[in-house]
Amino acid sequence: MSSRDRLSRLTADLMGAAADGPLEPPGHDQTVSTRTPAPEVETRFPAVLPRPAGKKTGPGEQLAFRGQILAAEGETLRLKQQLERYQDSLPTRKLDPTTVKPSRWANRHDAAFTTPEFIRFKADIEHASGNVQPILVRPVESSDQLYEILFGHRRHRACLELGLPVFAAIWTEPMSEAELFAAMDRENRERADLSAWEQGTMYQRALEEQMFPSQRRLAESLGVSHTSVRKALNVAELPDPIVQCFRSPLESSTSATRRKSTRPFKPIVRVCLDELKSSASQKDFQLLPWWPRLSGSNAVVPTHSGRFAPVT
Repeated sequence: MSSRDRLSRLTADLMGAAADGPLEPPGHDQTVSTRTPAPEVETRFPAVLPRPAGKKTGPGEQLAFRGQILAAEGETLRLKQQLERYQDSLPTRKLDPTTVKPSRWANRHDAAFTTPEFIRFKADIEHASGNVQPILVRPVESSDQLYEILFGHRRHRACLELGLPVFAAIWTEPMSEAELFAAMDRENRERADLSAWEQGTMYQRALEEQMFPSQRRLAESLGVSHTSVRKALNVAELPDPIVQCFRSPLESSTSATRRKSTRPFKPIVRVCLDELKSSASQKDFQLLPWWPRLSGSNAVVPTHSGRFAPVT
């Protein structure tokens, strides 16, 4: 018998058991399984997902990311250059005129808003559906109104009376009262539409508030001559009865304080002062030194009824 035949005879029983099922140790109950599943292995890294179709390789992804960085840098540079062009500009918007209050240094007399010039000015704003040139305002705190006018009181008043939004530039930088005063004075002088009486009352208020220690310091701060300040103050210091000899305070000018031009009008002024003297108290006798300073064709004389009539 060959070796192959002997091996086949010895392993014949083993081959039959393998065909019937898996081998179990003796005495094992094949109906109950004691085998437990192996626990899942926890890892700190997410499962590796299959690469999507068309996904770039590592070098390709780096090149794409580099391109995105260059595009972002270019956009940032463009925006930076655009901001530099508007660096010194002010934000503008249309405001409800009721949220804007006049400055405490407002130098417009109420009569300035009833003149034919202002009526025409308001009509132009109404025709344009608002002011074309913005007013300048600054935010205010602890107030029912949100903004304070730096300059542009006539434009604001026109929009307020017309019920139109007022176009405004908003000053966001800190500004002292002295700087505000100087800015308002400069703007008014450039427009040359402020009367000497209004200009003088503005200077007078600043001195009374002790914003400037003297007329000379006020003139130096505003960049005007001391003579101009003194002449404007002379007009503003005219007593009310003398100012009433004009149809409007806006018509009074520095010429009203020049002694050299008063000679033709001395009789008119004398009649005016005599009438005032007859009904005035001792306190009002200080008006007498002012009579030589009044002049101009806008003078009026008092009537016996106590009213003033224009000189014709």
